[in-house]
Amino acid sequence: MKRRIFLIYTNLKGTSSGSEGPAAVDLSHGLGYVDSSKGLLEISFDLSIPESSEGNSEDISQTKVKSKSKRLIKRKNVKISAKTVEVQLFQDITSLRSRKGDTGSVVWKASVEFAHLVLSQHHFNVENSLFDFDRLKASHILELGSGTGLLGVLISPLSGRYTVTDIQELVPLIQKNVTKNLPGSSNITAESLDWIALRASSPLQRNRLFRLDNDPDLILVVDCIYHPSLIAPLISTLDHFAVPLKTHVLVLSELRSEDVLRDFLSSWLEIPGWKIHNVGEKLLRNRRYVMWIGVKSAASKGLT
Repeated sequence: MKRRIFLIYTNLKGTSSGSEGPAAVDLSHGLGYVDSSKGLLEISFDLSIPESSEGNSEDISQTKVKSKSKRLIKRKNVKISAKTVEVQLFQDITSLRSRKGDTGSVVWKASVEFAHLVLSQHHFNVENSLFDFDRLKASHILELGSGTGLLGVLISPLSGRYTVTDIQELVPLIQKNVTKNLPGSSNITAESLDWIALRASSPLQRNRLFRLDNDPDLILVVDCIYHPSLIAPLISTLDHFAVPLKTHVLVLSELRSEDVLRDFLSSWLEIPGWKIHNVGEKLLRNRRYVMWIGVKSAASKGLT
C-alpha cells in the first residue's frame, strides 16, 4: 500500500522537462475550491462521452471483491446527443473566512469532477460505467461531508433515496441549495452528522444516536481527506454505517499531503474484513484525484 501511494505521487509529479511522458503537475494548489469569492455559484456541465470507460482496477487489500458485486454491467446503445446540465449553488463565503475549518461552505473542484463523471456515464449509457444505474435507481446513497450539497442535487435524481450529511452549521445551506435546484423533491434529505461526536461515543451510544431509517447501499466520501485530525473520525463513521456485504464505500480524494492520504488508507485497511480497490485513474479526467471502493465482509466487527 505504501508503494502504491508513492507511485501515485511520483506519477503525478511527472517526468523532467524534455523527457517523454505526462507533464509535471503542481501540487501547491491549495484546498481546491472552485471559486470562494461568490455567494451564488453557477456551474455548467457540458457532458461528453468519457475518453475511457474501462478503468484500471487494482486491489490494494489483496482480497478481490468480485466485479459482479461491485456493479452489474448492461450493454446498451450509446446516446450520441450532447447535453448541458446547469446548477446554481449558494455558498457561505462569510463562514469560510470566519468559522475555523468550515471548508464545506463552498464548492470543491473534486465534487465537480465526480459529478461530471457520473452524469456523463449516465447520459451516454456507458457500458463499463462506475455504477449500474438501474440498481442505483433503487439504492439509498449516504453522502458524508456533503458541504454545499452539490452531489446530492445532481445525483439524487438518479437514486432511490439520497441522504446528505454534514455538520449542523452547514445543514441550512444544503437545504437551501436542494430547495433551489430540486423544488418538491421527496427522495433527498439533509441531516447533521458530526464525525468527531460519533467517534467519541461508546458503541451503545453510537448505535442509538447515529442511526438511519434505511441502511445505505452506497456511501460517498468525496474530497474529505485533507486534515490529519479528521482521519480517525471519518474512518469510524464510514465503518459504522457500512453494512457488511451490502454497502459499498466510494472515496474520492484530491492529492494533497502524501502523508495524510497514506495514513487514511492505512487506518482503513487496519479494520479487519475490509476489501479496498483502487479504481483506475482512467475513469477520471484529472490526475490530481484518486478513487477507491471498499466493501466490508460479514466477518468484520467494525470499530469499538
